[in-house]
Amino acid sequence: MITKDIEKRVRVIADSVGQVPADLARDLDIPVIPYAVMIQGVSYLDGVDLQPDTLYQRMRVEKVIPKTSAPSPGLYIKALLDCINKGAKFILLVCVSSNLSGAYNIACKAVDLVREEHPDIDIEVFDSKTAAIAEGYVAIQAARAAKAGMDLAGLLQVARETQKRVGIVVSFDTLEYLAIGGRIGKAAYLLGNLIDIKPIISLDSEGFVEPIGKVRGNPKAFEAIIEHVEKITANCRRLQLAVMDADAPDRADELKRLAIERLKPNEIMNTTITPVMGAHTGPGLVGLGYYYE
Repeated sequence: MITKDIEKRVRVIADSVGQVPADLARDLDIPVIPYAVMIQGVSYLDGVDLQPDTLYQRMRVEKVIPKTSAPSPGLYIKALLDCINKGAKFILLVCVSSNLSGAYNIACKAVDLVREEHPDIDIEVFDSKTAAIAEGYVAIQAARAAKAGMDLAGLLQVARETQKRVGIVVSFDTLEYLAIGGRIGKAAYLLGNLIDIKPIISLDSEGFVEPIGKVRGNPKAFEAIIEHVEKITANCRRLQLAVMDADAPDRADELKRLAIERLKPNEIMNTTITPVMGAHTGPGLVGLGYYYE
């Protein structure tokens, strides 16, 4: 039997990009470090004083253009010290892909500072090479291993093995925010929205954005998402899915229905795209995250 004392000695920390559902974060004792989202000069903490529905409503109605930034070193240090003060001797800090954000480097510097004051504490920073719920799955599986009494070396191995078998694939409802971010031209944005073009993207094994294709209309977008996951997870022993959406519950419900019918997952859950990601994609995004064994 694993005692509560042993559980507290080995901890896993995540960041808000990972979309770890609040109930799982609570049950698995995963502290979540928030990113910052700036709206019209005011800074908010992702998921703390800015919730997804509030952000997407403002983006739709007020046409605000949010900006985001990685957590400060102080937030990482606070999360680490909180765990240490609660008895942690071993800590695994799971970060979003270092090819998408500078957060990994900030986290490493924060860990170095904490190590100077607490040389007896063993801390590792893990670059998940992914994002969204795929990153969340890495933290979730590591936290479950910690609850089962695994040591830090074991957690690192679980994180590495999980990272190889997770991913996301999403469809955008509008090209507007890609155009604002300079990723496509204004003309392409106007034409794409006019003819209902839905870009489909994923992340490659190094955590870079990987275009999958472009289709017209929601039915073809859903089909492209399902086919992508189907191809990758074919013949797997066990499949966990997460339906992701940014203020698009009806489309998420339809994608979920198709995913259950076609992919037959062992587990499926709904997750909301957090403000730090929604700021770049805009409202209306839907997609699937997966973890397979």
